[in-house]
Amino acid sequence: MPERVGDRLGNYAIEKELFRSNNGAVYRVRRRAGSGPKNVPLCIKERRVSELGRQKDILNEVKLLERVRHPCVVSCEGYFFDNVVGIQKSLFIVLECLEGGDLYKQILRRREKGH
Repeated sequence: MPERVGDRLGNYAIEKELFRSNNGAVYRVRRRAGSGPKNVPLCIKERRVSELGRQKDILNEVKLLERVRHPCVVSCEGYFFDNVVGIQKSLFIVLECLEGGDLYKQILRRREKGH
């Protein structure tokens, strides 16, 4: 599992860990050289095997997200598995990275300002 800024994660380099829980983590990443447009900010959401008992449902959700193209929906760039000697340890979902944090925190901030 990646831990530090600069660690590799598939075709991506970690810039910052945004969130961590018992079920995984979220990282802000950039594509590594030769793997597509490098300046596009992306996030990778890690889902650990313990959560993958619903693997079929999660993969179905990811495949649907890959097909959705709408300005109000975060786009999904794809997914990949972290395999160690044939054992799937984590599923990584590559998502568009939006500035300003998650939606829940945005709603709380606006409420505090009286909007």
